[in-house]
Amino acid sequence: MSRPHRLLAGIILLHLALGLLYDWAMPIFEASDEGAHYGMTRYLAQNRALPVQQPALQKDGLHTAYEQEGSQPPLYYALAAALTGWIDTADFSLAFVRNPLSRVGVPGTTHNANLYRHPPLRPPLAGTALAVHLIRWFSLLLSAGTVALTYELARRAAAQNFKLQTSNLKSQISNLKSAIALGPPSSVLGLLAAALVAFNPMALFINASINNDNLLMLLSTAALLVMLPLAGSSDAPSSRRTVALGALLGLAALTKVSGLVLWPVAGIAAAIGAGRALRAGEAPLVVLRRFALTGVLMAGTAVAVCGWWYLRNRQLYGEWLGLQTMVAIAGPRAPITLIELFRGEWLSFWRSYWGVFGAFTVLAADWVYRFFDALTLAALAGGLLSLGRRNRSVALDWAAAGLFALFCALTFVGVVRWTLLTLASQG
Repeated sequence: MSRPHRLLAGIILLHLALGLLYDWAMPIFEASDEGAHYGMTRYLAQNRALPVQQPALQKDGLHTAYEQEGSQPPLYYALAAALTGWIDTADFSLAFVRNPLSRVGVPGTTHNANLYRHPPLRPPLAGTALAVHLIRWFSLLLSAGTVALTYELARRAAAQNFKLQTSNLKSQISNLKSAIALGPPSSVLGLLAAALVAFNPMALFINASINNDNLLMLLSTAALLVMLPLAGSSDAPSSRRTVALGALLGLAALTKVSGLVLWPVAGIAAAIGAGRALRAGEAPLVVLRRFALTGVLMAGTAVAVCGWWYLRNRQLYGEWLGLQTMVAIAGPRAPITLIELFRGEWLSFWRSYWGVFGAFTVLAADWVYRFFDALTLAALAGGLLSLGRRNRSVALDWAAAGLFALFCALTFVGVVRWTLLTLASQG
């Protein structure tokens, strides 16, 4: 095993160890919406069917255990239900008791921080508690996969930027030192990217809980990894790669509606590859035919995987995505402008990107936020400086950078849009 891979293994093992500490420290159901996420899992395990949402019942004060999460695509919950369906959870009504005085959504509150009531002593690892912890461990394994794929994604993208190495002595000595210490520059950047994902406190908190984001992160990273050569080469993509990407797009959309963000990114990746083929001198009609076939095969595979769930939404609720039904259950917010949203909630969003725990009630120490503020500013300054000093003989893979930027931008737009509909300013 090479040195970069040994270091990556160390990062993953430390990530899992820290995740288990988070799992041990968190009472069950106290992570973000974990109670409802588990409620959805338990419903699938018991009924082997999807729930039908009834927002009118919410208005009458009748709540289900799964609440708004019953409107989510089912893949993560189905996997979790298969994992824990054999466990007797007859004690669920005793474990799933809401705290009527909870100060949910009040960061730093000094009392009633818990969303649920818990016994004074930690319950034995059996029944509902066992099911919750098993799913949390499953989520941690998913996050370990995300860390590994992040390394490979960043390494491959960075490798494009070092493919035309400068011949000056200073650069050669620098790269030689890098290779001796940690591996080639691309591996170093891959390790840094993996570490950023692995040791973000909020990511650890979510990854050690029951949350469908954990599967979506893995599938999104895998999809971006498959897209990268699609946009980086003028060669025709193989049918196998195209079908694999379509399957990943379908699985992501079957995990969470925001998985659909990947779809236009994949289409643009294919278009960039077609553009490279045209610049390489291939016949326009040949390239157009190939691009069309790639799009049909990719989209057809994706729709075959997830289309049934969106069609079900259309038939049941009169909408393809089910978001309006979800908002009706989660609770709509009063109309707010973009300026009011950013002015009033940017700080809570930024801090919760790094770590606001529990039911949005537990803050980290002040120095933690100052550290990540400084890290972010240093990264921005370093990025601008590196672009300014970039040697012209080193190729910059604008296709990869553009795809990543587009994915991030579309994700951010989706978060803002959702936050305008319901209270969800959480990073």
